[in-house]
Amino acid sequence: MLRATSTTTVTSAKIIPLRRDTWYMAAVAAYISDAERGRHFLKVTLPAIPVAVFTLTFLFGYILSLAAGPATTSGANPLPALIGALALTLLVSFLCVAIYGGFRHVAGLTDN
Repeated sequence: MLRATSTTTVTSAKIIPLRRDTWYMAAVAAYISDAERGRHFLKVTLPAIPVAVFTLTFLFGYILSLAAGPATTSGANPLPALIGALALTLLVSFLCVAIYGGFRHVAGLTDN
């Protein structure tokens, strides 16, 4: 007969509860290397950076062009803000690709 011996504490609600059982964590450590977990983290996290950079750069560039330009009823031209946001996003995207490739090189991960 099996009995549950673990004690659970009530914590704040999470959208996706993380498993922290000792046997589960030992299984993860035994079968998934730290390098592979780091690769997965970067693969999920790094694509969000250029999206945030583009959104914020375009928004702030457009607001600055509205504030600095002449007071007209038609607003400002969004093209300079868009070009600046695209250029900065491209640069940050290349940086993210280099970070991911550098991590794979340092961790010794190879393509399967």
